[in-house]
Amino acid sequence: MAYQENCRETMALRNRRISRWTILYKSAAALLITACLCAPRITAQQSDSAWETAFRQGAQAFRDGDIQAAEKSFTQVTQLEPNFAEGHFNLGLAMQRLGHNAAAADEFRTALRLKPSLRGGDLFLGIALYASHQYKPAILALQRELAHDPKDAQAMLWLGRTELALNDPSAASETLDKAAALDPHNIDTLYYCGYAHMLASKEAYDKMYKVNPNSWRVHEVLGQAYSESDRYQQAIAEYQQAIKLAPREPQLHEWLGDEYLDTSNNAKAIEAYTGELEVFPTNYHAMYSLGMVQVETNDARDGVEALRKAIAGDPTLTSAYYYLGWGEKKLGNYDASLKYLTKTIQVRPSQDLVQRAYYQISRVYRLVNRPADSRAALAQFAALKQKSDEQRNAKLSELMKKHGQPSAADNSSDPNRNTTNAPKQP
Repeated sequence: MAYQENCRETMALRNRRISRWTILYKSAAALLITACLCAPRITAQQSDSAWETAFRQGAQAFRDGDIQAAEKSFTQVTQLEPNFAEGHFNLGLAMQRLGHNAAAADEFRTALRLKPSLRGGDLFLGIALYASHQYKPAILALQRELAHDPKDAQAMLWLGRTELALNDPSAASETLDKAAALDPHNIDTLYYCGYAHMLASKEAYDKMYKVNPNSWRVHEVLGQAYSESDRYQQAIAEYQQAIKLAPREPQLHEWLGDEYLDTSNNAKAIEAYTGELEVFPTNYHAMYSLGMVQVETNDARDGVEALRKAIAGDPTLTSAYYYLGWGEKKLGNYDASLKYLTKTIQVRPSQDLVQRAYYQISRVYRLVNRPADSRAALAQFAALKQKSDEQRNAKLSELMKKHGQPSAADNSSDPNRNTTNAPKQP
């Protein structure tokens, strides 16, 4: 199946063993400097002992990127001062940089035996063990590091990677979610988090497929997978097959409607949402989606009725206020329209809908011959739109700059045009 092929492609990409050690080495350098600062203050004026001189030379060599010289100097430190934990730790860092992971793990263990509270000791021991394919001991070391500092994002990342290496994607997904929460802008963390969730999903899918390859659940999962990758037509086909096998199953019709909405097939979306409400009459989100599409497609009377029921059944569906205001305007109920549009501004379901609400208010005021109020609302709309455009253009320019392209401004569009098809609730 196509979904299985996608999973295999992703796994093949990972198996190319692309190096991802940049963060490790930056962290290593930072911890090396920390270790130097934690060591006794060593200057030529204070002491001329051989091990102190070697320590200074090793630290400088590490900073200069001469890792072999650093390894040589720190080896001399450990020979001259075998009970100096930082010497063994820094020797381990140098060995790790040179790919001597088993030897590095031994030095980290010695450093931790001499100084159990050594910052980063268990983290780098865990990384060295991971690189040596000693995954279970690596798990224990990383867990010890997290016991000392539960907010260590790097330790959490490497614990998740190690759990992946042990073929436990469910545990890895949970761990990497925590790592992403601690460091939400770390590309490596986001990559492995997504990869772990993909494997966990594939694992669940494989189990379902083995139990019953013709189950509607299999088609449901495939529909969700296609939807998440924006392959709407394939998702539609899978949801249709799932509905054929389980026509009374709640939410299947709603998800089918969402896919039709994403392909701008409003008539089919209305049909699917209506089918959902026949199966699950209190699915207020489907009711909201139905009303929203009806208002947008000039079936305002039925749309307003559906939206009223939706917001009454689930008050968190605050986006409904905007579409109620728009629908009431289409029906000529201007007082009701102003009430709902003003409510939209008060509850602020999204920046986009607040902006569009001011635009609709300006049009309603113009229809009821209140030009001053219309101009004031239009000025609010223009200010919000300008701010929104500036934010969007700043993000676009930053993105294009990263890719070496000249910045470009995006043209404005009709405020009523719903570029995302629907401001859906979470």
